[in-house]
Amino acid sequence: MDGFNMFVSNKDIVRSDAGPNVSAAAQSGSQITAPVLTNNTITGHVNIIHNTPSSTSNGPPSETTQTSATRSVMLKYKELICNEYQCVTEYNSLPGEQVLLSERYTQPLILQRHRDQKEREEEIRSSGESFQKVLSARSSDDFVHLNSLFDPDGKGIRPSAVILQGNSGNGKSFTVQKIMMDWASGDLYKGRFDVVFHLKCKEINRICGIKSLVEILSCSCSLTSDQISQVLQHSPEKMLFIIDGFDELRLTQDINDMSPHTDLLQKAPAEVILCDLLRGRILPQSFLLVTSRSTATYTLSKLLKGPQRFSEIMGFSEKGVEEYFQKFFQNEELFRKAYKLVKENETLITACSIPVVCWIICTTIKERLKTAADVTSGLETTTSIYVDFVCTLLKHHCQGLSQSIPTLLRSLGQLAERGMLEQQVLLDKKSVYETVSDPAGSPFLCKILFKRRIHQETMFSFMHLSFQEFFTALYYVLLDEEESQRKFTQLFPIDEKSNHYDIRRSHFSAVVQFAFGLLNKDVRCTLEEHDLFVHSKTQTRLKEWILKMGHIKDSHNRLLYLHCLYELHEEDFVKKAMETWKRIDVDDQFIRRTDCQVLLYCSQCCVCIEELNLIRCRLSSENFRMILAVYHKFKKVRLNVEVSTDSDLDLDELMYALTREQTLRSQSIDVYFIFRKFEDCSLDLSIDEEISICIETSASLESLTLTFQCREPINIEWAKLIQIIHQEDSDALMSVLDSFSELKKMKMSLDCLNKMWTHWILQIIQNCSSLTELDLYVLVSSDSDLVVDELINTLTREQTLRSLSIDVYFIFRKFDNYSLHLTNNEEISICIETSASFDSLTLTFQCPEPINIEWAKLIQIIHQGDSDALMSVLDSFSELKKINMKLHCLSKMWTHCILQITQNCSSLTELKLNVEVSTGSDLVVDELINALTREQTLRSLSIDVYFTFRKFDKYSLHLSNNEEISICIETSASLESLTLTFQCPEPINIEWAKLTQIIHQGNSDALMSVFCSFSKLKKMEMKLLCLSEMWSHCILQIIQNCSSLTELEVDADIFLEEGIQILQRSRPRPGCSVTFHGWQCGAKFPIHQHLSWSHTTLQWRGSVIEQSKMEEIHSNLLPG
Repeated sequence: MDGFNMFVSNKDIVRSDAGPNVSAAAQSGSQITAPVLTNNTITGHVNIIHNTPSSTSNGPPSETTQTSATRSVMLKYKELICNEYQCVTEYNSLPGEQVLLSERYTQPLILQRHRDQKEREEEIRSSGESFQKVLSARSSDDFVHLNSLFDPDGKGIRPSAVILQGNSGNGKSFTVQKIMMDWASGDLYKGRFDVVFHLKCKEINRICGIKSLVEILSCSCSLTSDQISQVLQHSPEKMLFIIDGFDELRLTQDINDMSPHTDLLQKAPAEVILCDLLRGRILPQSFLLVTSRSTATYTLSKLLKGPQRFSEIMGFSEKGVEEYFQKFFQNEELFRKAYKLVKENETLITACSIPVVCWIICTTIKERLKTAADVTSGLETTTSIYVDFVCTLLKHHCQGLSQSIPTLLRSLGQLAERGMLEQQVLLDKKSVYETVSDPAGSPFLCKILFKRRIHQETMFSFMHLSFQEFFTALYYVLLDEEESQRKFTQLFPIDEKSNHYDIRRSHFSAVVQFAFGLLNKDVRCTLEEHDLFVHSKTQTRLKEWILKMGHIKDSHNRLLYLHCLYELHEEDFVKKAMETWKRIDVDDQFIRRTDCQVLLYCSQCCVCIEELNLIRCRLSSENFRMILAVYHKFKKVRLNVEVSTDSDLDLDELMYALTREQTLRSQSIDVYFIFRKFEDCSLDLSIDEEISICIETSASLESLTLTFQCREPINIEWAKLIQIIHQEDSDALMSVLDSFSELKKMKMSLDCLNKMWTHWILQIIQNCSSLTELDLYVLVSSDSDLVVDELINTLTREQTLRSLSIDVYFIFRKFDNYSLHLTNNEEISICIETSASFDSLTLTFQCPEPINIEWAKLIQIIHQGDSDALMSVLDSFSELKKINMKLHCLSKMWTHCILQITQNCSSLTELKLNVEVSTGSDLVVDELINALTREQTLRSLSIDVYFTFRKFDKYSLHLSNNEEISICIETSASLESLTLTFQCPEPINIEWAKLTQIIHQGNSDALMSVFCSFSKLKKMEMKLLCLSEMWSHCILQIIQNCSSLTELEVDADIFLEEGIQILQRSRPRPGCSVTFHGWQCGAKFPIHQHLSWSHTTLQWRGSVIEQSKMEEIHSNLLPG
């Protein structure tokens, strides 16, 4: 009992007036059992257990045994906690300034598991929406609330100690304050923890000398040592100790060399007592919650008692950021504007997952809104926010740095640059310690442990890739002039001799943006407060580079350079840089909100730009609305806009804004809207002298294009119109279209022509007096014959034809590859394309006479190949002017049909044929040509007939007449083509198929015999592979024997010397003009010197062909 007196306290004496006096004293934690205990004095921390004379239990007392004094102390303690913790003193608070915790605290995202390397990299690299998706994926199964930190796990194990890890500024201390406040208010851990103590490691570092746990606690809360002693005697298994900021605890001795302390009143240095509490040597049944940065978590886990649980604050989710903004501004309008402003910046909304960044941004916006009415001026650049964040952490999270701030930032920049060059976000321990002298003391680095088979690996990272990029940029601009220039030259050439200025390392784009942001005057002033200076020549060099970019016409980094100008945020310089920009053209990118903010700012600094082309990019309607304020500064605008499911009103407003009168008079616009709520639905607005609006859908009305006169704005509920088309409500659609007073043209594509759509089309024609052009593309089902006839016959009525330009294309489903094309342009033209014996038939009629024909029946006749029925129909065409036919096999039946049409149809003025001739059809060809070249036919009909001969490869015959009869034969023989022109209107009786056969065989004698029989031949054009001796004789014979020939033109690939010699020795007939075109082989007998015919024109493509090429030429010559 020697040590008894050291535990005696007068304040702990309890007296009773009954029974004999018995005195007992016990050491803390002991028990005394007595049969009668009245009129006694008891000293020390003693638990009295009534009516249990045989009890020897060492267990703690129940809650029901709390004395009224203890309960009173606890109530007082909770009141003190509520008063102390209900308010927050912010980093920029003036003396006496505070805000309520409830107006700031937002539940962060807390995970209770470690993430592997792949997950960590994904979190660090992702940004914007992809970053939020990553957070959402992490939180779906592992997210925990504060009230479940100590819940049993899946195996039923309840932790005695919880590690709450988090990066600097991630809200660890804030979360601890919330836990204390909610516990004291009875909202958290009710029934689980009767008492919660909060120890801050920063404050423990300031405790001098040796202290007991009771004394340490009395330094940290508002209770006296006696009151704390009284509380600690009660139920240690219902006590929670929160140790905040273990990474900041200064240990003056090795944790393994500390002597153990197990008693509440035992004294030692404060950090030693704290370590014994963490180890569970003091109050082993109590619970612990310890916050720490990742750099100290490993040490903590080795020290902490078990069972342990690891949890980590990841920061705010997107919903958490929104909630924080809402609490901060406490004004719905300001909150919405401020949050939207930040959400428009992909980098900032990602950085807002860090609560301190959220506070910096909200504070910045709020302060600037006090002096600016425009909310967009509330936030300037991403760089300025990052600089404010770094300065905040340097001031409040870097106490006791072993090096100067410039030295620290330089080493962090070197480490960041190494990671950027290697494209790594997880940095190995060796590289980190080689660069940063005290990585554990830096609030900007995170320490991560990964399992590697049978051991652990330590790695480091910056909080996010964007901070790694920022520190790289900061490192570059803070270097001396020469070194800074060398670094930037590695990214892009900035010397005056270079003509190429694009960034060489695309993954350094954000580094370049941050570098320009660090040149901003206000940012530089902030840096200078920390002895950080940007060299003036570094500023000059970077600005010179960005000015040169304006002269590059086709740069792939247009958006990047706009971002650089935005981050620089010096209006005068931006104006100067934008003066040279004629066009903003971005290819194949998703246009983010940040991009639109940048485009908005830079465009506001311009008077006018020729073109904005984002047609190959994806732009949301919300983002499009952002740049709508400046789109009038572009003479030509081309955009591709996605309309979300709930943006109907947005679409109407956007369309109205785009079709305003001032726009219509000055701009060319092409905007393509894609609708998410309807599959395959889009709207294309085009403005250039006319307003053209094309709506494409997956409904039966596949597309509808409306064209208006470009004078008046168009007030239409476009979203409602698309809904009507989607629902196929023809009455509602008709009602809308009737309201179009300025509708000029309409183009429709229908996937099924039915009676409803036919009446609808006809009703538009009748009711819309401004309509001048109708273009239809329709699919016709098997039972829609009458509908086709009704529509065509109505469209070809006189009153319609006089007022409307028509182009209608029918596709018939019941016949494979059958279509009918109706057009009118002074004439009515109907083209029927088939897969029958003829490929197409085009009939042209005189306007404006109506045509009453059963068109569907005509197609049926064509399909069946009934020539008699077809002739009957065609004979009934009293106004038929032109026929254009394409036959894939010329037969006797079709020959007679064609000839019958030319004889019977007196109104016919033009016939065009394109026919394929089979092997046994020579006589048919001769019959058709000779009939078509009769005098009576030639005088009344314009003819153009093209024969293709199947039995000869690449052989064709082309007959045409226009005052003369011209017949062109194209072959693959040495006579590549032969064009014969005869005087009209004499008939020509020639066996044309036989002539083609002679040419193919290369029989010059037979060919000459035929030529000499041409009594009316006027002109001849020959295309030869080679002018040989034989062809020279042939040419001379034609000239001499064909007296009607007045013009001969010879085109040869080459002129051989022997052929030239024949011509030189000849005396051609007067009155026949001869022209030669070609290359001459050899220079012994230059034709232009030795050939001197009268009335002869000599033309040459070039000079002399080398003799070495002659063998190749001769080898390609056909016989003769």
